[in-house]
Amino acid sequence: MNQDNKKQIHTILIVDDNKKNLQVLGNILHEEGYKIAIAQDGYQAVKLAEKILPGLILLDVMMPGIDGFEVCENLKSKKELKNIPVIFLTAKSETTDIIEGFNKGGVDYITKPFKKEELLVRINTHIELSNARSLLKLRAEELNNANAAKDRLFSIIAHDLKHPLADLKSLLELILFDFDSLTKDNLIKCFKEIKDSTDATYNLLQNLLQWSRKEMNNLTFEPVSFIIDDVINSTINLFKQSADKKNITLKFTRGKKHEVFADKDMVQTIIRNLVNNAIKFSYKDSSISIAVRSGNDMLEVSVKDQGRGVKEEHKAVILNNDNFITTRGTGNEKGTGVGLNLCKDFVEMNKGKLWFESEEEKGSTFYFTLPVRKRQGDSALKS
Repeated sequence: MNQDNKKQIHTILIVDDNKKNLQVLGNILHEEGYKIAIAQDGYQAVKLAEKILPGLILLDVMMPGIDGFEVCENLKSKKELKNIPVIFLTAKSETTDIIEGFNKGGVDYITKPFKKEELLVRINTHIELSNARSLLKLRAEELNNANAAKDRLFSIIAHDLKHPLADLKSLLELILFDFDSLTKDNLIKCFKEIKDSTDATYNLLQNLLQWSRKEMNNLTFEPVSFIIDDVINSTINLFKQSADKKNITLKFTRGKKHEVFADKDMVQTIIRNLVNNAIKFSYKDSSISIAVRSGNDMLEVSVKDQGRGVKEEHKAVILNNDNFITTRGTGNEKGTGVGLNLCKDFVEMNKGKLWFESEEEKGSTFYFTLPVRKRQGDSALKS
């Protein structure tokens, strides 16, 4: 038998009230490398099938209590069991009996006494068919997920990338056609708006590119040891101008250096998004505090603001990958919800956890953890 098929099937459930038949079938299948489970009546068969979810069922028709046809009908009525192939084993060979077996949901019918070679060929055939159906279902789900990701990507591009580019176009046209009439202050104001729009568009593009790579399973995961304080400091420098625009103070107490073992690019994306969100939803003349706390095996980073907070109706779904919660910032800044989606996935890929605490109009604190050292099994891989 094909070794791959043996790996894909967990157990064959044999249902027969005759102990000698059970022994013969069990020996044949055991020699072929299958795992075996047995039941001696229909009631036991249904209970056992629900417990072990076998890959295939060999079902005797003539049994006390409920016969094989009734057992099969019962199995096919249950969502978790209906796709398990059932092969009937019986001495009954009338056409009407065979048709009834197929009508009840059986995939094949073997008459007793059976030949070993025929039995194994039929079992192998239906295992391969079952595995092929499972693979097709998996591929269909992957295709549906890819199409959904594509639709979400196009939707974000259409709504959230189009507008900042249109604003840039308008500003540049204003400067081009009215350059001689614009004062120095007017020009400085226009260039500041161009920079803000460019920064926002660049951040959005970075998130979209990483998110699309993640959705297409095309991300390279390369954990290394590095000092996370350096990443935090560079992020503060990156967003200093955005914070100054709203007179927000970015606080990070620089003391002991903290080393983590994670993918550095992913961690930069996590911190960049959390700090950017904190600025976006903070009120003017407030502060944002970034803190690092060491543990035995994990390190905790927190980003705390004094801003708008998360609405109660959004708390349960804000970290759900199936939802992109789009909310404008306190300065009417635009967002897509992609950033938090990335943060959650990247934290979990690095063996950490992301969570938050928030109260409306009092602010939010987002926390995440990362391992402080390499653990067994950690290595560079494609995700």
